[in-house]
Amino acid sequence: MKWLRGVIAAAVLVMVAAPAVGQNNTQFVRAQWSGGNWGPYTLRSLPGMVEFDAYCVDFNHHVWGGVRWQAVYTPLTNVAGLLANTRYGPSWTGDGVSLQMNYMRSAYLASMFSGIAVGARSTEGRNLHNAIWHLWGDDPSGANDPFYGNAMAANLNIDEFSDWYVVSDKNGARQEFITQHVNVVPEPATIILMGTGLVAVMGLTIVMRQSVG
Repeated sequence: MKWLRGVIAAAVLVMVAAPAVGQNNTQFVRAQWSGGNWGPYTLRSLPGMVEFDAYCVDFNHHVWGGVRWQAVYTPLTNVAGLLANTRYGPSWTGDGVSLQMNYMRSAYLASMFSGIAVGARSTEGRNLHNAIWHLWGDDPSGANDPFYGNAMAANLNIDEFSDWYVVSDKNGARQEFITQHVNVVPEPATIILMGTGLVAVMGLTIVMRQSVG
């Protein structure tokens, strides 16, 4: 019985350590605002076919409709993950908190897209995305857009962006995006870990019942 308890304890530890969001096959579906190279865009998580809005933070890389890639989904709350998994993390000259702040500023600007009227998409929408790119050292418009200053001056707290994620290409070839409310279907390894956790819970229940008996 001692060996069973040891197996159960190990399985519980694995279950607790399993990441909630990891790698998933991702597909670029479309640019929602036709006539421009700015977002929001629609991505699709495979194999669950879950579509979600995304906003580009990486002007110098590209992706086209129908293209699929292996993406890493990193919560904005995970500083170590941002440093290790994102486009800018490995070469970031500041500390992890300043990198997290820049992604938060990007998310802050991205959240403004929903308030832009249809008739202003080619002006305000373009300027808003230019401001996001400017945060990362790119400025296609050639001007420091006022939206950029708003993001720099805003008093942001990570609790406000706990449901935002960075979508990074594992191999570094595709654009990087940020998104909110990702409902990612777990990859097979994660499903296996979830199954192991359920087995652990069942085994622990059996042990408890035998102990009581």
